[in-house]
This record gives sequence, C-alpha cells and structure tokens, in this order.
Amino acid sequence: MDPVTAIFLLILIFGVYRRSRENKNQEEDFIPSSYVPFESIGTLLTKQEKELLDLLKSVVVGRYIIHLKVSIKSLLRLKRNISKSARAGYWKKIEAHRADFVLCEPDSLKVVCVINLERRGQVTDGKVEYDKYMVSAFKEASLPFIHFKANYEYNENDVMKMLSAAVDIKQNGMAGNMLYENN
Repeated sequence: MDPVTAIFLLILIFGVYRRSRENKNQEEDFIPSSYVPFESIGTLLTKQEKELLDLLKSVVVGRYIIHLKVSIKSLLRLKRNISKSARAGYWKKIEAHRADFVLCEPDSLKVVCVINLERRGQVTDGKVEYDKYMVSAFKEASLPFIHFKANYEYNENDVMKMLSAAVDIKQNGMAGNMLYENN
C-alpha cells in the first residue's frame, strides 16, 4: 500500500471513530422531554440555619429585613474599569455561590450586611480560600460580611456582638451599637 492511500485510510478511520464517539456522547446526554427529575427540598433551611435565623430575627426585629439565600451576583457588581476578559474570571469565582442571610433596610431594601454560615464538614482548603476571597470582595464593596462558624451554639448576645461590629443595631427605641434589653 502506498503512503498516500495509508494516510487517507487512517484519516477515514479516525473520522468514523470520532463521529461514533460524538454520537455516543449525544445519546448519553439526551434527556427525554417528559422526564423531569426534580423533587421538593422540603424545608428551605437546615436546622442550624433556622436556629441562626431565629436569633437574627430577635436581634434585628424592626430594624432590618432578613433575606434568605441571595445570589452573590445579586449583591455585587464589577467596577467599570475591569476588562471584558477579566470580568468573566471574576464572575466565575462567585457565580454559583449565595449568601445565607442578607440584612436590608426595610424601606429602601439597601443591603447593609451579608451573613454566611459555615456548613458542618465544609472546612476545606478550597472553602477557606473562597471565604478569604469573599471577605475581600465585600470589603472592597464596603459591605460588611459576617461569617458564623459551624458547630457552635450561638445565643442572642453572641449574635448581637457580631452584628453590632458591622451594623447599627437599635432595639426598644434606643440607639447604640450594643444596646439590647431582654424583657
């Protein structure tokens, strides 16, 4: 067999093999339109998130509205002087992430604080790196970012201390960073 014919046959065999692999991948990716594999998650919050939400509500009652599970992309925007190619990289780092709780002023819905709760068993090098990135991002955006650690039994005083370092807490008609009265 001459070299030209051998090369032609190799190209032909490679092309047939490639097409058969593409068709196989397409068959594996095919999802029938009648198949919808979703189910309800049941409750919106984990037990730990619900406990923290209840404490947050008791501390900020009448002062702020608490929004749950807000996309980070809804909270931040990139500065105008960022190149188009760099924008994609910055967005990629946050696109699938969310804030657990967001405190907003009731009338304007101005965001005043972002709160995340570490999940049990979630402390990895990648997660630590992501948390550092988020702290930097929110600091640059002048938005307080509070990170509550997992596996900790928080009480109202703990939550009050953490929040008062970031936002103005006013309770029972009194202004001040750490004023709170138990009735």
